[in-house]
Amino acid sequence: VVFTEPTMTVRDFRSKLFRDPLSTISSSFNPGLKGRTTNVKLACDFCNNVILNPGDEFSYNKSVGPRTYERGFKDATVYVAGTTEEGVGGGICQVSSTLYNCVLTADLEVLERENHMFYPGYVDPGLDCAVNWGTLDFRFRNSSGHAIRIEASLDGYNVTVKLLSTDDKDYYVKMEYDILRTYDFNTYYRDLDEDNAEGYRNGDTIVDGVEGYYVETYRCRYDKETNALRTRVYETSSMYDARDAVIARITTPETTEPPNIIIGGGVHEDPGG
Repeated sequence: VVFTEPTMTVRDFRSKLFRDPLSTISSSFNPGLKGRTTNVKLACDFCNNVILNPGDEFSYNKSVGPRTYERGFKDATVYVAGTTEEGVGGGICQVSSTLYNCVLTADLEVLERENHMFYPGYVDPGLDCAVNWGTLDFRFRNSSGHAIRIEASLDGYNVTVKLLSTDDKDYYVKMEYDILRTYDFNTYYRDLDEDNAEGYRNGDTIVDGVEGYYVETYRCRYDKETNALRTRVYETSSMYDARDAVIARITTPETTEPPNIIIGGGVHEDPGG
């Protein structure tokens, strides 16, 4: 029997295992939206402390699991068939989008990602990541040479995701985007009576208008010592539809003309909802 002394102690090994932040990204949210905040918190909890060895693949849907009431998820705004409505699990795309930005700036391999139908606003254009149980997933591979631990948390007004590992790269990554086209939204009126259940007043916004974009994103690697750009590599393209605005028009016997409101591409009659 030949006894060989280890090159490091367990304490030394653990101190080096997740010693460096490969990437830290935060995105802001509105904690006043209680259902959405619950969903975001649950998504963070399911991703928190996931460890990926070199070569391992991460699946957001497998980590977070089905979005059901039984598992604690609440109703919040989701995109459905070109519009917004309340649905269970709304809001968890903010966590997948924040994690996606971490993966990019950590220079890891992205395996699956889709953008939203409309630009969501909580990350830069072209850097969001839509997920939906059974149809859309976010997947990436730990293409580094070291184990990675995900830290995801909710604090105050921010979702924060960190990737911890051993960083031996001599460069860092910044993401850049080019908006190549924009698409204006139109504004429509929806006639309501004074006793409408939602309590809208004349001129209130029922649906916010959102511009559409065609965006290309680039993964840019910079030298750590000189900050000189080494490479600027095309990452992906994203196409966002414009979402038309809808304004409440309260109909009374005295109301004969619409309020003088013009947003985006102009004023139109609501084509039915």
